[in-house]
Amino acid sequence: MRITDTAHRGPNDGESGSPMIGMIGMRGVSLVQAALGLAVASLFVALAIPTVSRALQASHQERLAGTAQVLFAAIRHYEEDHGSPPPPGSKQPDGLNLRTLAPLSQAGYLVDTDEILSLLRDGRVTAYDCPESAGEAGFWILLVDRSRPEIQLLAAATDAFPLAPGQWLEGIYQIRGDRLVKLRDASLAPTHRTQSPLGLATERDDG
Repeated sequence: MRITDTAHRGPNDGESGSPMIGMIGMRGVSLVQAALGLAVASLFVALAIPTVSRALQASHQERLAGTAQVLFAAIRHYEEDHGSPPPPGSKQPDGLNLRTLAPLSQAGYLVDTDEILSLLRDGRVTAYDCPESAGEAGFWILLVDRSRPEIQLLAAATDAFPLAPGQWLEGIYQIRGDRLVKLRDASLAPTHRTQSPLGLATERDDG
């Protein structure tokens, strides 16, 4: 009679395809797949963050440039009516108030002033001046974005801005360190004032 040893096999004597070993193998593969998936997801996030950040930066800059152009045009219209831009300093008669934008807001050159100020750091214009050059008054106004203070824009019609003395500036500029990069020309249309969506009392051509 031949006696087989199947009844005497120990718990570790099974074939390599036993359920326990199969489960361990499957678990190992699952962990590797999870780690690989996590690495791929992390790579996509790392690549996406700079793209999203640049898009947000561009959006904030474009919005602030629109605000700068609104203020540029309002000051120009005031200058057309009064012979010169509003003087700096709210303590002067008709001086530009950096927190309320009076007299531009009071005289109808701007509307929705609160919306404009809500986009600016500390809810105010950072700086303003209207220096004379060759007997003619120019002006510049500096705006800093509320949520991204690295975005600093200049609306100017002057050759006396401190970063570019003697250089005629007219339009909307981005300040990058000690350089000025022009973003927009500032053109105005003639004749009657009408309210614009951005809060500007603009000029409308009746023709």
